[in-house]
Amino acid sequence: MGQKRQRARRKTPPEGARPRCRAALVAQLFILAFSSALPACPALAAPPHFFVGLQGWDDPTAKSLARLQRAQVHSYRLTLRWSRVERTRGSYGWRYYDELFARAAQSHVRVLPILFSSPAWVCNPTCADPRPQWPPKTDADHERFYAFAARAADRYGPGGYFWEGTGTARSERPRWFQVWNEPNLPNFWNRAPDAEAYARFLRRTGKAMKAADPEVRVLAGGVPNPTSRSHVIRMKDFIRRMFAVTGVADIVDGAAIHPYSATAQGVVDKVDAARRALVASPGAARKKLFVTEFGWATGGDNPSLSTTPTGQAQRLRFTYQALLRRRDQYRLAAAYWFNHKDRAPGTGEAVWWGLYTGLFDRYGHPKPSWREYTRVTGGLP
Repeated sequence: MGQKRQRARRKTPPEGARPRCRAALVAQLFILAFSSALPACPALAAPPHFFVGLQGWDDPTAKSLARLQRAQVHSYRLTLRWSRVERTRGSYGWRYYDELFARAAQSHVRVLPILFSSPAWVCNPTCADPRPQWPPKTDADHERFYAFAARAADRYGPGGYFWEGTGTARSERPRWFQVWNEPNLPNFWNRAPDAEAYARFLRRTGKAMKAADPEVRVLAGGVPNPTSRSHVIRMKDFIRRMFAVTGVADIVDGAAIHPYSATAQGVVDKVDAARRALVASPGAARKKLFVTEFGWATGGDNPSLSTTPTGQAQRLRFTYQALLRRRDQYRLAAAYWFNHKDRAPGTGEAVWWGLYTGLFDRYGHPKPSWREYTRVTGGLP
């Protein structure tokens, strides 16, 4: 995503291993006679701008954005909720996002918005049980979503009128807009995922956004590849079926995946599989690929996706190193860790693993993974 800086290549240690400083220690033996402490292992070379991203359960505050700026985190994925903007049909309220996007830009953090969350007045499968994570069902409500997406692009895109007179560089304005979230899962696509239906929805949304701001880049919703759930369209199948729909490759600029896995190598393997699926899809071989979610928890109900705080840090470091080495091979634009900070379960919510994938615990204390994350970005913890 955006500008690139040259990154020195270095050999990646085995998964779970700390980088060695043995050569540096030997070289420092003479100096140690005059020094009371060993030098720290050198930080990783700075990754390409906007490559290392982050997402949170909550939208970032001014305090957290200042911390991200110090840590040199230049991209934050967040939900641009249709349900918040158009609470009443035909009436738009942008103030909340105006303030949020302005704060992010002032901190030199570029937002990756996810266009998501149906208002209560939208008809979903039963039209009597509206849920934000379900997309609209009727043609009329589809048109209203396209109108919302066009307005969002016209307002916040690279040429958006919101930025006039602010002095915000075009490189720090939202450029990529992601359309919906995990549409290959039943709980995000009206109980019954449909790759072709999503592709048509995506195509129409992207066309509306590009008509509003031709500089906008359209990113498909991130698709996971769970193996233990029913009624799920597998990642590779979903990508191929999506791009097989006429006109999708002409509008969509990138695909996104959520390659959660028990191991760091498993994440890399799923990225490789997604790239091969794009190469095998009509018109998609040169499309950008995003990892818009990955991570491991330090608690919860899924042992394969949970580990110790130290294990979380080690897996984070290995995965980012591996993805950075292969970013040209995979045409990989960005990789977003999910998530910023743990949260407590809501009322009636199960204590599941996704609550504990934060780089900070729910009280705001940094885990070892936060320091490893800043070693990847080259910033300050």
